Amino acid sequence: MPIEAAQLNRNLKEESKVNKKFIWLILSCLMVAILVLASCGPEVEKKETGGVLIYASPSPPTTFDVFESHWTTHAIYSYVYHGLIMGDWYADRDIADYRLAYTYQAVEESWMGALAESWERPDLQTIIFKLRKGVHFHDKPPVNGREFVADDVVWFYERFLSLPRFETHTLQIIESVTATDKYTVVFKLKEPYVPIMFPLAVQQVIPPREIVETYGDMKDWEHAIGTGPFTLEDYQLDTSITYKRNPDYFLKDSEGKTIPYLDGVEILYIADVPARIAALRTGKIDLMVGKDTGVPWEDRPSLENTNPELLWTDVGGSGPWQLHFKTIVEPLNNLKVRQALVMGINFQEMADTTFGGHARPFSWPAAPAWPFYTPLEKCPEAIREIYTWTPDNPAKAKQLLADAGYPDGFKTVVQYVASGSYVPYAEACELFKAYWADIGVDLELRPVDAGTMGSLRYPPHPYEQMLLSGTAQNMMFSILDYRYRCDAPWNRSKVCDPVIEDIIKKAAVELDLDARNELFRKANLQILEQCYTVTFPPLEETFAWYPYIKGYQGESSISYTGFGGVATYIWLDLAQRKEMVGR
Repeated sequence: MPIEAAQLNRNLKEESKVNKKFIWLILSCLMVAILVLASCGPEVEKKETGGVLIYASPSPPTTFDVFESHWTTHAIYSYVYHGLIMGDWYADRDIADYRLAYTYQAVEESWMGALAESWERPDLQTIIFKLRKGVHFHDKPPVNGREFVADDVVWFYERFLSLPRFETHTLQIIESVTATDKYTVVFKLKEPYVPIMFPLAVQQVIPPREIVETYGDMKDWEHAIGTGPFTLEDYQLDTSITYKRNPDYFLKDSEGKTIPYLDGVEILYIADVPARIAALRTGKIDLMVGKDTGVPWEDRPSLENTNPELLWTDVGGSGPWQLHFKTIVEPLNNLKVRQALVMGINFQEMADTTFGGHARPFSWPAAPAWPFYTPLEKCPEAIREIYTWTPDNPAKAKQLLADAGYPDGFKTVVQYVASGSYVPYAEACELFKAYWADIGVDLELRPVDAGTMGSLRYPPHPYEQMLLSGTAQNMMFSILDYRYRCDAPWNRSKVCDPVIEDIIKKAAVELDLDARNELFRKANLQILEQCYTVTFPPLEETFAWYPYIKGYQGESSISYTGFGGVATYIWLDLAQRKEMVGR
């Protein structure tokens, strides 16, 4: 503002015919007006650089190899790597609520190019990506900061599709990947497939080929080299992981300034929820945010009392947890048995007691905000009878078991992890055990370690009868194609339903959105009636952070699963942090 006033002064002096007293009067009035307007306008926060953001996670990575992608490995994706497409940080939050980890996946209007600058689909079986020029891998050997080019894309997808682990993956629909020049890649599909963009370009991240060519795999953390906003600098087994700002990051903020603003990010691995709460309370960590890593609802009142400076946001659960019934083994291959088990559960009571009223009793597979969601009261009578609790439910469930040939019930087992984010759901299984005891079903609760769970969650899904697992409430087609298609690798219930198979085939080529949503509505009802899973009441997620984290409103993800995309755009008021928490 003073610069503008000085320029005005110089201009006025050049007007020699104007009375000098009048000039100074005008100048004084203008300067006063400028100061008044500045004091009344919106505050503009300075985007400071520096400082290390610290938060906690319950589970360390079990591998760093993106070709052996495990659910705990996803945390490194958004820091170290990029795929072709990611969520746009500057998208309207009314379109994409980034507090929900999976929103950016479901809302294509929020997508932007990451490694790709643009893309087009000239027909249903062709996708053409134009890559950004001047994108470089991290400056570490053996890659040494070389430029990312089209051949890297071709190499990644060809290797991905050749590995036995992905022999049934959705991307097997790819017929060919071709680099037509240094910055252009053309994908050809074997058949039309409308929703290919998410599994193809959003879900995958692309590493440099030199790592595999030099070391044979990517399992060592020191070989995690990508194009992302941060470099992986240190990993202490089961203790912490440290990222450092990538000084050569190719994206800029909305003002054209270099990002990330932070010097780095440190993640502490703290499996125990009370210990994570204590770390937040004492300022050892800066925030608790994200699916299954936010503040448990029962701990919020005490934190608000001891730490009134904390900022909060509440988010409807984005990924409900489930018991998967293994539908290829007896007696769970019997529809009446599965319906009896679901009918025997009082979901409203679970939502009100086990989850303290902080959960919805009914919400799977469609989320309530989706256009094809059907409220329970509007579902067909057969579905309402299964999911609506009445005092007659145990007797009805027993009759279903008798009709199925199990008048005396049966024994079954659920396998689960008894630590970390599993804890509230593992405890809720005790309630399932009690409900099912009332209908003659003896449920054994069998905890396993995280490594074993990793093997149980993926093909050939060697769990015995039931598996407790989290799930993602993202795009409906992804839910169908990843979890209910006969040969899908994430089809943990081993479903092979001709009705759903037919819907998947039709939706894959249906361009009309309304018609596609109607197909999804039918699939939603089919899944509910067939009772392939027991879905826990989706628990409300509560996030908390200190106000010295700037440019932040509780977002948890804009890139595949991890917080790295968000950490790229937020900054710290270091003086305020020193004042608040002493570091």
